[in-house]
Amino acid sequence: MQQQKELEQLIFKMLCSQEYMFYGLFITEVNKEFNKRIPTACIGKHPNVKIPMMQFNPDFWAPLKESQRKFLVIHELRHYIDLAWVYREEFGLDPKLFNIAADLNINTTLLAAHSDMELIESGMMPDKFPELNLSPCRDTMYYYQRLKDAKDKKESSKGKEDSLAGEPGNKNGTSGCKALDKMLDNGDGVPDHSSWDELTEGMSDVEKEVLKREIASTIERIAEDVTKNAGKLPVGIEQAMKIKKVNQVVSWKNLFRRFVSCTIDTDVLQTRKRPNRRFEGMPTNKFKHKVKGLFLSDSSGSVSDADLERCNAELYNVYKAGAEIHYAAWDAECDDPKKYNGKLDIERTMCGGTNLNCALEKINEMSKEGFKFAVITTDGYIPPITVKAKIPVLILITEGGDTSFENPYRYKTIKIN
Repeated sequence: MQQQKELEQLIFKMLCSQEYMFYGLFITEVNKEFNKRIPTACIGKHPNVKIPMMQFNPDFWAPLKESQRKFLVIHELRHYIDLAWVYREEFGLDPKLFNIAADLNINTTLLAAHSDMELIESGMMPDKFPELNLSPCRDTMYYYQRLKDAKDKKESSKGKEDSLAGEPGNKNGTSGCKALDKMLDNGDGVPDHSSWDELTEGMSDVEKEVLKREIASTIERIAEDVTKNAGKLPVGIEQAMKIKKVNQVVSWKNLFRRFVSCTIDTDVLQTRKRPNRRFEGMPTNKFKHKVKGLFLSDSSGSVSDADLERCNAELYNVYKAGAEIHYAAWDAECDDPKKYNGKLDIERTMCGGTNLNCALEKINEMSKEGFKFAVITTDGYIPPITVKAKIPVLILITEGGDTSFENPYRYKTIKIN
């Protein structure tokens, strides 16, 4: 397909450029497709796997110049990198206003930083809203707040008469900005980012946090590769890099508890010991929650006593709530798990290099005995993961550990802070 070939050539040029190397490396990790189901371009989720899919309409792509194609590809990629699709949902922001604001941020930043880029015809720029006097190259929330202030003005003016002219007011109100009024009233010209919803569709809060950290880790890993190869980091990526630090501040304890709660099995039992208040003579339903899990700790010395104490405190809470926990130590091999009774007794007697695959093999072995989840602690300095677990696995990375290890099976990862 001609369009696919043109895209591949564009990516190759990015990879060979110091200025665009970061984007070239990042886009190689994203699925790309041309189809006519979308009007222009978007980034969403692959229909079969949980990785992003960048899509382009071939008819929209064909007449564009290379400078516009480069702009289009990087524009969509920046939406993904900047996590706009997460924050719009997390903070309950007005979708129309946020879509406009996100485009204003990315478009002005890209055009100011790259002289060989050219805005596509439908691209959003501050001069679209001259009455608002918007500055270029500002963050998304700056634009969002200015647009929201204008919208609030529009809402408050609904139906009010023009006091100076003595004329009836606009039933829809006015923001003082003609282009914004038209967008809010009819939706005309508002960037369509409905595909963002696909990226988090069906995800729990824990999975969303893990996905954000995976993106942050990818950004850091690629940034390191670019720096090593004398490439330049794009303007604004420093802000995206801060996401990693922000995510580490998220309480790992809360994420740990959510992970465990997602694995709980519930049995419905019937008992006549307690009268049924709704249906006389009928047995009452009694709900029994079952949790059976594994805790496997790296015993090579990379997991500190302080980290083990933190883990023990959380395990104890789960244990007191009725969970059955078994634990073991691992490095090059994994011990047979023993039952947890409120205290971890991990002996640092094992030797050899750490290989997380041995822990995963033990998890698969124990899954036959009814275990529903497993938690593994490590510093993250491990060889490539080659074993796919049969039950949900959470990897706890110790403080100061590495989160950029290869994770082909996308195990949930949390950094202890």
